[in-house]
Amino acid sequence: MLCWISIKLPHLQLDAHNPNWPTQAIAIIDRDVVLSCSPLASAAGVRTGMRVGGVPTLCADCKIIPLDPMAAPRLLEQVGISLMQYTPEVSLTGPDTITLHVSASLRLFGGPLRLYKAIRSLLKRSGYKSRHSMAPTATGSLLLLHSPGRQHRTLSFKRLGRLLAPISCEHLQRAQAHLPWLSAIGCTNLGALAALPRAALLRRTSPLLLSELDQALGKEPEHLAFLEAADTFNTRIELYDSVEHASAIQYRAQRLIEQLCGWLQAHQLSINQLSLYLEHERAPHLLSPSLLELKLGSPSWCPVVLARLLQEHLNHYTLPAPVIAISLQVNYFQARETQSQSLFPDPVGAMAELPPLLDLLKARLGENAIFEAAPLADYRPEHANRWLSHPKQENAAALLPTGPRPFWLLPKPLPLTVRQHRPFYTSPLYMISGPERLEDGWWDSPIARDYFIAEAKDGSRYWIYQDLKDKGEWYLHGLFA
Repeated sequence: MLCWISIKLPHLQLDAHNPNWPTQAIAIIDRDVVLSCSPLASAAGVRTGMRVGGVPTLCADCKIIPLDPMAAPRLLEQVGISLMQYTPEVSLTGPDTITLHVSASLRLFGGPLRLYKAIRSLLKRSGYKSRHSMAPTATGSLLLLHSPGRQHRTLSFKRLGRLLAPISCEHLQRAQAHLPWLSAIGCTNLGALAALPRAALLRRTSPLLLSELDQALGKEPEHLAFLEAADTFNTRIELYDSVEHASAIQYRAQRLIEQLCGWLQAHQLSINQLSLYLEHERAPHLLSPSLLELKLGSPSWCPVVLARLLQEHLNHYTLPAPVIAISLQVNYFQARETQSQSLFPDPVGAMAELPPLLDLLKARLGENAIFEAAPLADYRPEHANRWLSHPKQENAAALLPTGPRPFWLLPKPLPLTVRQHRPFYTSPLYMISGPERLEDGWWDSPIARDYFIAEAKDGSRYWIYQDLKDKGEWYLHGLFA
């Protein structure tokens, strides 16, 4: 199944120059002429193309920003890198348009509709206003962005022709030089253009026009240049307004996280540590950037995991000064481990959900709030374990015992009574394995015991021992699952 998704960012210039444009009156100027303005500025009377001198008269609090010619192309490329989470074939098809070839990704993400919604959700999380379309051809999906109707998605060539029919010819790139002639003969939309005799149309226009129309309908192959991710990752975003609360940084940092995960996906890498630098205002005192380190229990490349962990850290972080810019830095990468696609659930895959949970608990409760067991090289069962802060900072010692051990070891051995020459616990216990003699601890608390695996009448199994130093008394030390 062929599937292309096109995305248009109508407010790309505003996003590139000031991400806070939805809540502020902003005008971007180029050569003393307003190039773009925010809705609040537009509501006050500011219009595209007017002279900059009239802006303060109409909107006194309007923020005037000179045009940075590289800001919008740079941001468009960053958004394209973010979208590499879903496909490596990302093409920048216009000054504010991105097209994705997702045919090979449909099965991985659960079908075209789920993938379409996932891409739309990514852009919404990052704070971008966007329009989307889906079609079996790249040119068709680009044209559907301008559809006058509400339907912008189809994977059928037959239905694509019907959806393209009412779209104006002015949206065909190769038709720009021929628009006056097409308008004079009443050919204003693609449906009328496709109905004209091809031989006559070829004599009066250009082969490139017919080729573009055929590419939109899937009658000719398309050739697009795809974006390539850089070999290194380095990204930074200015906040433009000072941020005084750490929780407010999460919204802007989301863009950096999405871009990082797209870059990781493109290179098939993962990370287990992430550094977030918070740059402060330079006046009245010069402060070095604050560092917020995120350590993961297991390598990850998932934006949901990284964003959730960052949010927990920011909720418990106090800014030393207002923040004006943030940047992400990753020093160590590692190759990603591929996951097998099997019919039955993989127990290893289920265990992979545990490290992100532990990371969240550590971020919420503190670094030393979670402990995990670490074995010790000691034959005495009650001394063969210790608790270390997660993750363990030292390698665990090798396990010495070779015999079976119970799932539950009692904190203190329980004395057993003897009835008819047998240890008794809810019923007489019958030995099914043993003895296993343990003699150790001469330097600390020496023991001399014979351990047995015993079974009760109901089938329960217990780990018991006879103390050779305590008149042969019997004790219950563990329970098997």
